[in-house]
Order: sequence, then C-alpha cells, then structure tokens
Amino acid sequence: MPEKRTISRAKKKAKAGRSPSTQAGEFVRDEIHHVREGKHGAKNAKQAIAIGLSKARRSGVKLPSRNRKQALESRRASVKAEPSARRSKAMTRVARSEPRSAASQRALSRQTRASAKARGPMSRRLAAKKAVKTKGPRALSVGGKGCTQPPKRYELTMNLLHDVKLGDQFPNAIPVVIEVPKGSKVKYELDRETGILRVDRVLFSAVQYPANYGFIPKTLCDDGDALDVLVLGQESVVPLAIMFAKPIGVMKMLDQGKTDHKIISVHMHDPEYAHYASLRDLPPHRINEIQRFFEDYKVLENKTVKVEAFGDQNEAFEMIQKSNERYEGAPAKLLRVA
Repeated sequence: MPEKRTISRAKKKAKAGRSPSTQAGEFVRDEIHHVREGKHGAKNAKQAIAIGLSKARRSGVKLPSRNRKQALESRRASVKAEPSARRSKAMTRVARSEPRSAASQRALSRQTRASAKARGPMSRRLAAKKAVKTKGPRALSVGGKGCTQPPKRYELTMNLLHDVKLGDQFPNAIPVVIEVPKGSKVKYELDRETGILRVDRVLFSAVQYPANYGFIPKTLCDDGDALDVLVLGQESVVPLAIMFAKPIGVMKMLDQGKTDHKIISVHMHDPEYAHYASLRDLPPHRINEIQRFFEDYKVLENKTVKVEAFGDQNEAFEMIQKSNERYEGAPAKLLRVA
C-alpha cells in the first residue's frame, strides 16, 4: 500500500507540470526518508536512490539515459533520421559533445584556421581569439601555463639602419636616428645585426654630449660604420627617435689615427636653430665647445682624438652623398644585414 500511494502521488504532481528531474528527486527524497526511519529494507542511501529512481520510471516519469554513451548513440540514431539539410549541423553538435583525443583536437584546430583563412582576415582574427581562449590540448596559445605548443617567437620587422627612408630632399634634409641624447654621459650604439640599441659605455671623462648624436640611415663610411651626425637644437631627444636635420658643415677628425668625420647639422623643426645655413652662422663658442668635447672625451681611456678642420655645407653634402653610394654598392656581409 505505501508504494502504491507514493506512485499515485507522483502522478498527481506530474499532472501539475513538474519536470521529470523534480519528480524523480521527490521519489529519491521519500526513499531516503524511509531508510532513516527504518520503514523498509534498504540498507543505505545508494540503495534508496536506486529504489526511488525505479519507482519514478514505473510511475511514468521520463528520466534521461543513465549512460552518456547510450545517450550519444540514441542521439546519433535520431540525427541520421533527420533531413539531409539539417543533418550536418546536427552531427556537428553531436561531435562537439563527444570527448576528443589530443590528436583530434589539434586536427580540428587546423581545420578551424584553414576555414578562417578562406573566409578572410576578420574570420582569421575571430578564430585566433577563440583559439587563445580555448583551454587544454586544443589551445593555440603563444606561451604560458597549459600550453602544448612552444611560445611563439616575435622578431623585429624593421632595422633603423637599413629600412628608414631618406626622403625626397636628401641630402639637403636628412633623417637622423638619435643614439645619444644631448647632455648624456651614456654612449649608446645601434646593434646593426638586430636593430636594437645597446649601451656601449659611460664616458670616462667629466663631459657630456653637447648635442643630440646619431647617424644617417643607409650610409657607410671608411671605418665600416654609418655616417655620424651632431644635431644642434634646444632640447635633448630620446634615443631611437628620428629627427630631420639640415647639414651645415662637417668636422674632420681622426680617432686613434682612423678617419671618423662628423656631420654638423641643425634640427629643422626647432625654431631657434632652423634658420642656420652654415657653420659661420653659429656662435664661435659653440664650435669651440664641440671641438673640445671630442678632443677630451676619450682622454681618460688613453685614446687620442684629433680634430683637423671644419668644412662648409657643400663638403657635408658631398660626404653624405658618397657615404650613401658606398652603402648602396656594399655587399650584405659588409653591412651585417640581419
């Protein structure tokens, strides 16, 4: 009698519109309550749950399959009976619900990327974003925890020595890549193989660079380096900045007995210096200051630097043009192109 009462009560609740899982839960709660009160022979809660689910099925409650594999098989069978127009999408849904091996996950990732590539750049971005968010062996991550692929290596795509355009007004107006800012004691140099700035040394003498100091891209001098330039202006500029300068002269000098000429120029976008057109326009003390700096800045390194003479603007133009022609005709090995 108690069993019949329980089943009839469940049927009433089903008529009230309750979900199957709610109805089955009530059966299970009743059986567990009976176990606690010792009303029938179930020995533990596990047996009580089994009895409750059995009563629920007998009462007409439609419960989901107990085995996930059985559920997938029944779903696959129902998909095969669907019209062909909807069958592919349904099969995709079934496949997504199945557990995947690492090999099948990688294959699916490759298919996703290939289809995105065929659809266009926007789809590729969406596919990449989705892949990075995916966890586990399917992840197309660029590094970090849980990655199955090695971190992606990012490389510089531009070298300031080889890839900066000289402009239409070259050599009357030249781009200068700044290595050492005005007022600095740190000697920076561009690493030609990587295009990255490195610290060469801190100056030994108690002097500072009198102007922003750098080089002209796509030039090559006798010493194997790019042509050096001093850019006069009011302010110091951060390293690796590109300034457009107007050559006004050249300082001819020897460093350890080797030719190491410096182009003297003014910043074209500095209103205080842009009007200078020749070394004669500069204050004489400014020229003396530049000469004294280069004669003194290596003294404590036991190295000799000798400033021989200063040349005018035309000599500067000629030197710039020749150094560019030397660069254009030089082999890649000499330029150390990365």
